[in-house]
Amino acid sequence: MEKILLIGRKDDPHIQGIGNELSKLNEPYFVLDKFTMSDTFCVEFDGKFRSYLKINDKKITNQSIKSIWNTSALRIILEEKIVRDAKEFARAEWTEGISTLWNSIDTKWINHPNSLIKAVNRLKQLDTASKVGLETPKSIVTNDAKELLDFYEQNQRNIIGKTLHSSEGLPENKMIFTNKIEKHDLERANSLKYVPVLFQEYVPKKTELRVTIIEDKFHVAEIHSQMSPKTKDDWRNYDDFKKTPYVKSRLPSEIISKLRKLMKVMDLNFGAVDLIKTPEDKIIFLEINPNGRWWWIQELTGMNISKDIATSLSNVE
Repeated sequence: MEKILLIGRKDDPHIQGIGNELSKLNEPYFVLDKFTMSDTFCVEFDGKFRSYLKINDKKITNQSIKSIWNTSALRIILEEKIVRDAKEFARAEWTEGISTLWNSIDTKWINHPNSLIKAVNRLKQLDTASKVGLETPKSIVTNDAKELLDFYEQNQRNIIGKTLHSSEGLPENKMIFTNKIEKHDLERANSLKYVPVLFQEYVPKKTELRVTIIEDKFHVAEIHSQMSPKTKDDWRNYDDFKKTPYVKSRLPSEIISKLRKLMKVMDLNFGAVDLIKTPEDKIIFLEINPNGRWWWIQELTGMNISKDIATSLSNVE
């Protein structure tokens, strides 16, 4: 019997929500969140792939997996007996081994690991978005203090700084938010030598849009982030949701068309897109997160995102 694989933690509400919807569709599924040294896998290739994964003595072959939900990395629990100096090597080999297993499974992925690797770079995202016709902010990645100072002046001393890699999924008290760069911040510009930073021109906001895309389905949440000083620069700096309402919204047809092109070029079946709506109602693309979270949006807006994900996983040609 074919089963749907959900990669993620069993206590994650995203996984639970998808699982509940799959049960309503009478679709069998299993959840995989970690691989221990008592588990096994094998990939054989002789012109075609044959592979299996054995977890808790339950064997799942590549041919029995109908589709895969993959927005969380599989946790690999290394054997304690491995000496410290060998652990980095062992983890690299395990990572490559699991990648080999994933590449042996020819089915629908949401999203395939190879697509995730290609999709995460934020400046590459901006380049791709611009090429499909979306408007994007001027941006720079640097560890050079002089480049930062020049960029600050070129953009009328009105810029923001943000991480190069998404901090979504971190505990709330560990998340790193987008911050406006003030003049006093430039006194620490030389600290860039320790770690590069992404800087962008500041784009005035009327509202912000979080667009959760599952294949041809678009769930658009409009975030009234400017109603609270706490969320003015980054809506992830959550406030009382009465102060920063989330409402179901729509996008202009031309923006939907361009986002569809973006998803196709990036080979993604799922993506969480962040957009800005300016006071003049222009739509500016900020980024796309192929591992984006969405459960809290479903709860706040009533949009049944988990149902569309389950339906997509079920509909395999």
